[in-house]
Amino acid sequence: MGAGPKDQRGLPHLEYTPGASNTHRPHHADKEGLVLPVHSPFRDNWMPPNGRACKCRVRPVTRREAERRGIGTAPDIPDRKMVNIGNVIQGVTGAIILAEV
Repeated sequence: MGAGPKDQRGLPHLEYTPGASNTHRPHHADKEGLVLPVHSPFRDNWMPPNGRACKCRVRPVTRREAERRGIGTAPDIPDRKMVNIGNVIQGVTGAIILAEV
């Protein structure tokens, strides 16, 4: 989501929200409601979609709403460990299919 300079003046923060799934990955659900500035370094590594079939999204938030709700602190971003599961899927030969563990 590329917010231009005009958008950043009026909506300088983004709120992380899980998508419409019935269940959410714990590390996605943990960030529900997190409000950070648009240019937070956290957004460089954690901007939806985050992984296969991720339905999370961000919602633009005004400065006033962010101040009322509380501007969060960017959480530490753990390294993601990815493994190739292509060799365990029947009928898939030589495919590289990554899954987060």
